Formats: sequence, C-alpha cells, structure tokens
Amino acid sequence: ADFCRAVAAAVIGNAEKVTFVPLSASERFPALQARKIDLLARSTTWTLVREAIMGVQFAATLAAALLIEMLPVGRHPGSPDLLAVVLVFWIVHQPQRVGVGLGFLFGLLTDVHSGAVLGQHALAYSMLGYFAIMIHRRLLWFPVVEQALQILPLFVAAHAVSLLARLASGGMFPGWWLLVAPVAEALLWPLVSWLLLAPQRRPPDPDENRPL
Repeated sequence: ADFCRAVAAAVIGNAEKVTFVPLSASERFPALQARKIDLLARSTTWTLVREAIMGVQFAATLAAALLIEMLPVGRHPGSPDLLAVVLVFWIVHQPQRVGVGLGFLFGLLTDVHSGAVLGQHALAYSMLGYFAIMIHRRLLWFPVVEQALQILPLFVAAHAVSLLARLASGGMFPGWWLLVAPVAEALLWPLVSWLLLAPQRRPPDPDENRPL
C-alpha cells in the first residue's frame, strides 16, 4: 500500500489518489493486461512464460532495489546506487519493456523519499537509461566483466549529473568519496547480472543422448 501511494505521489503529486482493487489470483494478470489497473502490488511469481508470453513487465527487482535504497541506515557518499545498477541491467536486457520512462519514474520516487531536489535522480536515471539503450546491443557481445568496464562511464556521468543538479539548487558538495560510488556500481555489475539472470538458467540435462 505504501509503495502504491509513493508512486501516486511521484506521478500525480497526491499520495491519496489511489484506488485499491481486490483481485483473485486468476484475475490479476487479465486486469493488468486490460489496463483495468495500473500497478499490480501483490506477491507474484516471476516466470519466463509470464515475461515473454503474457507481455507483463515485472518491476519486482526494481522495486526491491528501491526499497533497499530506502532503508533507514544512512547513506555514505561512496555507497553504490543499487537501483541504478538494476535499472541499467534491465534496460540492457529488456530495452523494449524497460526504458527512459521507467528510469524517470523511479528517479522521482527516489527524490520524493530522499528529500532531494525534485528531478535530481530522475534526470540522472533518465540519462543513464538513454545511454544504456544506445549501447545495449554492443554491450551484450562482451563477457560480464568487460561489460562492467564499459558501463563505468555511464555511472560516472549519472553521478556527475546528479551532483550538478544538487549544487545548482544550493546543496553542499558531498565530498570526494563520491568518486568511489560509480566504481562500486561497476564492481556490482557481475553479481547483479548473475543474480537476475539466474531464473532463466536451465538445469543441466541428464539425458546422455542429448548432451546439449
């Protein structure tokens, strides 16, 4: 419920303009496909069938990354932005379904929660999404470690845009630890890629007649 209200606050500026529609398990996806509801906030299994055939975009991992960023543990300037890493991953692997618009939305949610200048993260994530789409075809030709090296400049640019927006609004410079954050995000790329691709991996076929 709180997540739905946060989306409403970021998109239409009013957290109370939310209508909750009770649906059974069999009604969830038809209602989402028919656009009777805008957001499905329910524990729902992510499967390849639903991803590919039903055409439903799952924001579960993005929402989880956002919730991790919202944990009240204090944020060090050198801490990696997990949401940015997950966002770039899905834009690279599913550019038809995850793009600049979703990056802008999650950026607004981050701004609303953190109390930052409205649009600071939205602008940074939008730019991150745009350049990730531009390089996604070429990026997938490389091993995951080389991918991390190639997306490092994207993370550096995103932090630079966010910093400029902060300084332009009268904010303070957070310190040189900020330079560590994009490096940490690039180092997280192999781990995030392995975790998010894990549901698509098939177990080895024990049939000796079908070695593939």
